[in-house]
Amino acid sequence: MTIPRERLDFLINFFNKAPLQEVFGMILSYQQNGDPVFKMPYKQSLDHTMGGIFGGTIASLLDCAGWYAVASRYEYWISTVDLNIQILRASAKVDLKSTGSIVRMGNKIAVARMDVYEDKKDGTHLATGTGVFSVSSIPISSV
Repeated sequence: MTIPRERLDFLINFFNKAPLQEVFGMILSYQQNGDPVFKMPYKQSLDHTMGGIFGGTIASLLDCAGWYAVASRYEYWISTVDLNIQILRASAKVDLKSTGSIVRMGNKIAVARMDVYEDKKDGTHLATGTGVFSVSSIPISSV
């Protein structure tokens, strides 16, 4: 499935307006196949008490990667229904990257796979997850 560049640019601009983008400092881009890539520079304010990156930050990266993978394939508002997350190893003081891809697309439900890595050459795989997303009848362009 080829996704028009205009659609991907619309979603990047849509994300850049979200307060979440400002808080986390994430940057969204898309691969040519329409799969999203999020990069997040390390922010000490997102650490937990022991100095590692808070698991909720990892979960947010996974949710965003899944949501934007699904949103690139539908013209309607998407809602996260379920996230299944496995944090594979702890991380500290490192830039992060998340990716998302489609597992299954249906009329009302889509499933995505998401991963988080250290953002460096041969980055360590830190977390993986699957997400279930509901497709509404609300055009995303009206939001």
